Amino acid sequence: MQENSYKKSARAPWIAVICTILLIALCVLAIFYQRYFNSSKAPGAAAITVHFIDVGQGDATLIICDGEAMLIDAGSTSASDAVTSYIRRQGVNSFKYIIATHPDEDHIGSMDEVLSKWNCETFITPSIENDTYSYAQVQEVLARKKLAITAPVPGETYPLGRATFTVIGPGEITPDTSTNNASVAVLLKCGTCSWLFAGDAEAEEEAFMLSSGADLNCDVYKVSHHGSSSSSGEEFLSAMSPAYALISCGRDNDYDHPHDVTLRRLKACGATVLRTDEEGTIICYSDGSAIWWNTEPELKFQFSEKKGNDAKALLKFLLCQ
Repeated sequence: MQENSYKKSARAPWIAVICTILLIALCVLAIFYQRYFNSSKAPGAAAITVHFIDVGQGDATLIICDGEAMLIDAGSTSASDAVTSYIRRQGVNSFKYIIATHPDEDHIGSMDEVLSKWNCETFITPSIENDTYSYAQVQEVLARKKLAITAPVPGETYPLGRATFTVIGPGEITPDTSTNNASVAVLLKCGTCSWLFAGDAEAEEEAFMLSSGADLNCDVYKVSHHGSSSSSGEEFLSAMSPAYALISCGRDNDYDHPHDVTLRRLKACGATVLRTDEEGTIICYSDGSAIWWNTEPELKFQFSEKKGNDAKALLKFLLCQ
């Protein structure tokens, strides 16, 4: 009888330990579910959505905040149906702003179609021309719709719902300025979250932005020039300190974008890289205090974690509950 009592008392601590571990595991699972899968982090909970549309080798970003829409670039001519049908599916009736960052075909090729199908309050583009069919088509639609061009002025800020965006580039455009280095660059902010877009800006324009004293810090960097080695210099990346870097490029493109050196720089600055050539259209959601995605990063415990590795983010995630 005493022996049975001894065995029971010896087992009791282990049973308590096992029950405690199971209870902790259930609590962690409950917290994880609440944090990542409940309706509070569903698309409908977002105040702003940033859609990086898969247009192949090109750029097109649709931004919607509190029912107001903005488009940054429109991809190439071959992406016309993809861009216009995507915009239509999002229920956009008109644009408060459209930005043509610079007049290269892979950024404005479908812009004439967008301008023809949707009204726009403010059209922003740099004062630089390009001797191409796409550029001529955009100018024709602007003239037909009597839509004035608004020149980008660094420091000017525009409202978009509860969000704002500030022009941070380009600097002075001279006869020697390339179309890439004339790109409109903006910093979009909603609450404490921010996104930086700079078209195809290269080292010259990056140097201007760095010397201008503008706020470049951002959570999401739309990687300039599709990940080319001529953009995203180390000093520029350091000033931005992005948690995420979004590359818009075509699968097996002729330019080998993104370049390996750029990917190494992005990794070195601690950014998680997302690519439209691998994921298709990528959507970023935010309620103004946190950022989440329609694709993999949030499943890596990098939920609004700035420059943290997975282990650090997971530890902070558990400790902050």
